[in-house]
Amino acid sequence: MTRAQVRGVLGAPRRVKVFKNSAFGPGHPVFFSYGGLKVEFWKGAPRNPSGSRGPDRKLRVASIGTSRRRLRTRRDIGVGSRERQVRRKVAGVRCETLSFNGRRYRNCHTGRYDCKPPSWVLGDLPCHVSAFVLNHRHGRVVRVQIGWLGSPSGKVK
Repeated sequence: MTRAQVRGVLGAPRRVKVFKNSAFGPGHPVFFSYGGLKVEFWKGAPRNPSGSRGPDRKLRVASIGTSRRRLRTRRDIGVGSRERQVRRKVAGVRCETLSFNGRRYRNCHTGRYDCKPPSWVLGDLPCHVSAFVLNHRHGRVVRVQIGWLGSPSGKVK
């Protein structure tokens, strides 16, 4: 979806942030914030979920993240779920401990998470991921992120 299409569905965002200097490739990503829901747009994002329609030059949704407790998967997984629930109810999930900016956290995800973020900006195939970020101390999901993602360093450690 484009920014106009997202505004048509969700209304005006509470906040818009444009990154002028991005470490994740060319272009200027844009974030729309809707109170616990963030929509990330990139130029060159695939035009459909499978990535079979190639990227274009418009800013399109690349990922959606939420910290809202009421947004759940069909199997009732979301913010507040324990890691063992995620492992039991999310098919093909893998979990590991990651460090980023001196903080440790658990990350459970499906899909490829080993591409350089976001590789599709450079014309590669998209890395579609559903990620459940858990607080390292209490082991509960604090954020769910879905879209074309890469890990902060380009690969999972």
